[in-house]
Amino acid sequence: MSYKKRVREAIAEIEDKLIEREELIRLCFLCIFSKQHMFLIGTPGVGKTYAIQIISKVISDGSYWEKLLSKETLEKDLIGREDTPREETLLAHHFIFLDEMFKATDDLLVSLLSFLNERYYTIKGKAVPVPLYTLFSASNELPFGEKIEPFSDRLLIWFEVNRIQKKENKERFIRGAFNKDKSIKNTFLLSDIEDVCKRAKAVAIPDEISDTYFQIQDSLIRSGIKASDRKFGSDYVIKALRVSAVLNDREALDFSDLLFVRHMSWTNYLERNKLAEVVDNVIFGDREKIESSLIKVNEFFSKKNSSFDRSCFKFINYQLQISDRETYKENIDLCSLFLKDMGLARSELNKTINQYNKFLQIKKQEKENILLCPSMFSPFTQESIELMNATLVSVDFQIKKVQDFIDANPDLYAYQRNQNQKGVKTNA
Repeated sequence: MSYKKRVREAIAEIEDKLIEREELIRLCFLCIFSKQHMFLIGTPGVGKTYAIQIISKVISDGSYWEKLLSKETLEKDLIGREDTPREETLLAHHFIFLDEMFKATDDLLVSLLSFLNERYYTIKGKAVPVPLYTLFSASNELPFGEKIEPFSDRLLIWFEVNRIQKKENKERFIRGAFNKDKSIKNTFLLSDIEDVCKRAKAVAIPDEISDTYFQIQDSLIRSGIKASDRKFGSDYVIKALRVSAVLNDREALDFSDLLFVRHMSWTNYLERNKLAEVVDNVIFGDREKIESSLIKVNEFFSKKNSSFDRSCFKFINYQLQISDRETYKENIDLCSLFLKDMGLARSELNKTINQYNKFLQIKKQEKENILLCPSMFSPFTQESIELMNATLVSVDFQIKKVQDFIDANPDLYAYQRNQNQKGVKTNA
């Protein structure tokens, strides 16, 4: 069974109902199909609850339950009393939305930990299994303090829901020019989720991808961002990335899947910005390092080329009268040394060229990943691309020019013969 086409159609249908929520929709799909949990931050009125109510309907046989929490919320408000029908509690549903979850008491939050992770709720000392697939939580403000620490791993995706930004979309919203029908035609079953998760276990992780993944984790830790082995292990981040591959009809991870880590390891805005920077720099390349490398290569080329021009201009243009082998050898050695320098410049330039080609490859993968909204980030500016191309042309031109000269003048006699054939005026 192919999932990519079905998921693309379902996303398109929901996009017609939710204005400027393209990224939220896709991340919700990733959470739902990987059986992970999600935290939404956003000011009142941005439609967090409304969006989740609609998106959750993509699983036609899944049940949904929501609750607004506060300091006054008691455990019985979640699990009911002994005579409360199970269907009226969070114990019986596949998809849960807890609005303002972190305003609940510490004790109530602690009781939710095993509910999120192990999928059971402890009642009177007994672990009661629950059918939970995905819990969506939300807040009008970012939670802080020790209470969120246990949830930083269990809530895989953290995402900010912003107000509508584009003027044309604001016009659509106030005029009601969007589909207000909450029903979904392009749906899936709970069995589809199980099938996707089963397939995800077999998704391969190429060495290049795993190396980049570990580099991201190490860079986050060095930046002071929590990136625990538990969260970055097989049951959380890796599971979701593999699900991304399955939903894109792939049997192996590619770089586009790693881009989801942007949403998986932050609990405050400073961390969010640094996380995005780390992920982009590791996967796409560091703009400052690329520009610095190009400038150094260009300066190296200019310096060596000027030096060679001063010392060998007459020789390489057959304007130098040479009658002894020693003088010839001295000049041809300078040409060989220049070629060696140009080879070094080309080698350094190749690193940037390879990085640029890799960047283009990843951008193509990003575009093909139906769960991603392509970003505008690029480590290559128009100026750096122009500098790279100009330096490449100059280096290759000089390499060919000097190499052709050396090949045409293997000894003193060949140089003298070519000099006479060209009829070049010489200076002693």
